[in-house]
Amino acid sequence: MHRKKNIIKEGKITTEKEEIKEFFSEFEKLTIAIEAYTTWEHIFETLETDRHQIAQAHPLKTRIIAEARVKTDKVDAKIPMHLLHTSFLPTPYIPCKKIQDPKNLVRRRIFLRRGEI
Repeated sequence: MHRKKNIIKEGKITTEKEEIKEFFSEFEKLTIAIEAYTTWEHIFETLETDRHQIAQAHPLKTRIIAEARVKTDKVDAKIPMHLLHTSFLPTPYIPCKKIQDPKNLVRRRIFLRRGEI
């Protein structure tokens, strides 16, 4: 039997480490679904070290967000949560830190070189 999950807290926060920690500080242990985007690593590292589990939503496979008729941040935030609770959250492969660091360095170099003439 599928049990409906309740929203326990809503709000808007920045990507500042202290603000993220403060927002989730009142909770012992959560599983948090976030969509993968440019600052996902920062949020992942901030929350996972603080006793929470992070479930990352694969952005291309969660097309439901992009195809939604009502497009707002509030709606976008609820889709990964709903998919997580129904066990339908598509997750991407996340390599270990030993692999991520060199890949990020190469990505950064490519990004910087694109600005050259």
